[in-house]
Amino acid sequence: TPPVVVDPPGHIGPESPSSRDLVDSVGDVGRTPVSEPAPLPVPGQGVPHVEERPIAGPTAPVHLHSGIRAPRKVSDMAPVYPAIAREAHVQGVVIIEATIDARGVVQETRVLRSIPLLDDAAVAAVKQWRYDPALLNDQPVAVIMTVTVNFTLR
Repeated sequence: TPPVVVDPPGHIGPESPSSRDLVDSVGDVGRTPVSEPAPLPVPGQGVPHVEERPIAGPTAPVHLHSGIRAPRKVSDMAPVYPAIAREAHVQGVVIIEATIDARGVVQETRVLRSIPLLDDAAVAAVKQWRYDPALLNDQPVAVIMTVTVNFTLR
């Protein structure tokens, strides 16, 4: 590759006194006087006042994590064992992902581990459960968590 040639400016003169003074005042910290910090603005005195608002929690449901106090079940509804499942001696655990709103009400469900003859009964029961809401920064929040419904023949 050919070398790059840079043409120097037509005239390079001495620095002006004003630019030199600026360099000295910035470059020589030992001689620069230290001024007091400016006072904080006072609301209503020429500076617009910004009202502090509490930090809002998330609006969409969040997955449970260590920073959230988990919801506590306060109302439980046992599932109704389907007759066809009982007759077929089907038993086991159905795992459901439940979305619990900030009031502690189950809003949505999704079956994660299915037992086809028991899924509908499990979902119907979970939708009737009620919780003390989950808390994030002492504020109720909607959460997504997994719940299990155990079906056992007796």
